[in-house]
Amino acid sequence: MRRTAESVRLEVPPERAFAACLRLLGDPDPRRGMLARRCEPDPPVEGSVIVTTVRARDGGERELRAVVVALDPPHEVATANEGEGPAVRTTLRCEPDGGGTRVTLTSEVTGALVAGATASGLLDRLLFGRSQRRAARATLRRLRELARSR
Repeated sequence: MRRTAESVRLEVPPERAFAACLRLLGDPDPRRGMLARRCEPDPPVEGSVIVTTVRARDGGERELRAVVVALDPPHEVATANEGEGPAVRTTLRCEPDGGGTRVTLTSEVTGALVAGATASGLLDRLLFGRSQRRAARATLRRLRELARSR
């Protein structure tokens, strides 16, 4: 398993930070190639499905699916991907931090590509680690925008 954690401090109370976390589930981020995103049902509950339409490498579109696996307002929301590829669980945790909120994003990737102890396994871990950190930082930047905009 490959685990990455990144955090950001938001100048908003935990309830507002958590509301922004929930908005992430239904708001696409066009800068990251997201064409559409929806959460069914909305507002989210445990078991809700998030469907994201992204640009495919061939220029077409493809859908990615995830499910809400934990929901503890206003503290935590976690999702897990569905479908092919390595299993990814993403958790957003909101904790009071002075007059604001510290939001920590934890991403855990498991799968055959990450588990190997060979040289190729090490390369896979390095590549996954880099893309995990990049995705986590982009998600936290988007979260900051959503928290500011209400």
